[in-house]
This record gives sequence, structure tokens and C-alpha cells, in this order.
Amino acid sequence: MYSEYFTVYHVDCDRNGFLKTDVFQEMILNTACRAAEIGGFGIPELNRQGRTWVLARFQQHTISSPRIGDVLRIDTWIELNRMAFSMRNFRVFRVSGDDELTLMAEARSAWAVIDLHSRENVNFNDIPHYPEPEGGSVDLPHLPRQSRNADTVTSTHRVVYSDLDQNGHCNSSRYLQIMINSLDDIDGIFPSDLMVSYSHEVFFGETVTIRRTLTGSPFFSIYNQEGVLCVTAHFVLPEP
Repeated sequence: MYSEYFTVYHVDCDRNGFLKTDVFQEMILNTACRAAEIGGFGIPELNRQGRTWVLARFQQHTISSPRIGDVLRIDTWIELNRMAFSMRNFRVFRVSGDDELTLMAEARSAWAVIDLHSRENVNFNDIPHYPEPEGGSVDLPHLPRQSRNADTVTSTHRVVYSDLDQNGHCNSSRYLQIMINSLDDIDGIFPSDLMVSYSHEVFFGETVTIRRTLTGSPFFSIYNQEGVLCVTAHFVLPEP
């Protein structure tokens, strides 16, 4: 297991002092990246082989939203490797002054390694320093399915420089930001549970369409200019 510490600064939070949903995910994913680097199978090492990691699925259950000034400890470990995917889990704790830990969130993710030229998946057996399982699974809530007849609203977003990561496509956490910005809500959104699935890359200059359901817990879908479904997400909102 690997642990990383973060301090929540003003720039990370909304106008009410809560850690933004997309920044929270970014902290969690950065912990995964650092753990992989220390294990010898991080992005820099894979890039030297003409490969890289990509996130396929991410689910998070938030017990309490971090606030400005909180010190967080994020623990991460590999649960299992199945076919072309590696499952990595997370627990997020707030650290108090006397080193007391308060559980804030848990998350589970699925990752694949792709060839940078063909964009095809790479078999884990072909990766030096093959990532080995380190622990069990976190127990996350089962999320309801989307209604097929739900009314939706659409908006658009053009992928710009600040959306990109070192792989040259839209960064995983930026999709969350794009979805939340489509709500046009000054108070943002802080789901108790979220599930995001990534199925197709989006690149610089593309104008994507964001489709969102209007009733109940919001479902989001992002489509590229060719109408290909790239990302889906489900946000379960906390009880009022």
C-alpha cells in the first residue's frame, strides 16, 4: 500500500470552502500515478516503452467533503489484475492535529495500458515490473441505473489547452469539471456517490456535446464531434 498527503488550499475549493469534486478526484488519481512510479510501472517508464496508462472507470463514495485547510491522507493499493485491466482502490482520511484519522471517502478504479501508436490495449504480462495485487476491495454502494425515457438537456464545450494531460487528450478529472460546469450552478455539485466510465479519447480543438438528465440524480454523457460516446457519469446527490 502507498500513502500520499495533501493539504486542501483555497484554490482547490468552491465559494463555500468545500473541495471541488473534480479536484478531489484529481488528488486521488495523482496518488495512483505516484504509487505506480514508485513501483516501477508509472507513466514515465511506460512512455519510454511507447505505452501509457489510461483510466477506464472510476467510482467514489464520499462520506464527508473536505474543506479549506484539511490535511488528507490518501491510501491506495492494487486489488487485482483481470484480463487487460488493473483494479486500484483508495481510502481518503482527514488527519487531525493529534494524528487522528477520519474516513472521508473511498474509491475504486480500473486502468488499462495502451500502446501510444496503435492506441490498443497492452497485455499486462508484457509489462516489466508487472503490478502485483496488494489488498482487498473497498465496499462501495450499488448505483441505480439510468431511466431510458428520462428527459435530457444538452450543452457544448470546446476542448482547450488547460483540458489536456501529458497523453495529449482531455484529462480524466477535466471531464467532471466540464459536466459540473454544464449545470450553470454557482454552488456546484457534491455527489455522495459518482461513477464515471471512459470509453473514447477526446483531443484538443474538438467540440463535445454534454447531455444531462433533468430529473433525479443526474446522468451525464459526453459525445465527440462524430457522435461517438466518450464518457458517461452518474452522480448520486446526498439527502437534503
